[in-house]
Amino acid sequence: MNCDAELNACQASQDCACWADCLSNGNPEAQCVQDCGPPPQELIDLGNCANSNCGQVCN
Repeated sequence: MNCDAELNACQASQDCACWADCLSNGNPEAQCVQDCGPPPQELIDLGNCANSNCGQVCN
């Protein structure tokens, strides 16, 4: 099982893409909230999918 649908939804959302870039650059969540606003549902869905599909292997 993969998270293609969730990833595509995140990439289509400007807020989610902002969060993805912010987090991938190693910024803390507080910085991403300041830069991007509150985490969008698409980001939460993507995180939940990744956590349920690979757990500790991906962390």
